[in-house]
Amino acid sequence: NPQRNVPEISSEFVFHDAQIETLAQMAKLFRVQLGLDKNMSKIRSPRGLTILQGDAGAGKDFSLDTFAAMTNYEMVSIPCRFSMDPEDITSEYRFDPKKGTFRVPSRFVQALTKPGTIINFIEINTMPSEVAKMLNSVFDYRRRLYLTQGADAESVELNTNGIGQEVVVHPSNIFVGTMNPQTYLGTRPLPQEFKSRARF
Repeated sequence: NPQRNVPEISSEFVFHDAQIETLAQMAKLFRVQLGLDKNMSKIRSPRGLTILQGDAGAGKDFSLDTFAAMTNYEMVSIPCRFSMDPEDITSEYRFDPKKGTFRVPSRFVQALTKPGTIINFIEINTMPSEVAKMLNSVFDYRRRLYLTQGADAESVELNTNGIGQEVVVHPSNIFVGTMNPQTYLGTRPLPQEFKSRARF
């Protein structure tokens, strides 16, 4: 599919019972996040995010890719790190010989409005608190990101006060955070901003 980044899984791959159970649990958690009942009827607006926790190499990313391939969802992965800033997640730099260097909306911002997208925050527990706070409105009932434009109409600047450009999340989109157990060296507890909105 040239239009969308949908993962592909070999038709020869054989699923074990544990993998099937994992996919079933993920489907249930995603259904709850999307506000759907067991009959896939809407009972409330989408909200929250799903946390997948497991040892390194346990197959968290593979499980997500498999689910996306089976449901025709696009995958967009956002690597997290201790040193990331709000601007790192909302904008990217571009260069034009006439205009010089300027910022444009990031893949994350573009993915928010793209139907049928799973947005995966890799190692979400390494995300700094200031970035996590910025995403409160993305994960709660508002389901939107607040931005404001700078002097250049094509530039993007973050506005945490919620005044300015609103990026509304498509109602079909799913938010996931993957993380290693907190016993791993270099990990931190999940930011409090996520604990009240997440299902594990």
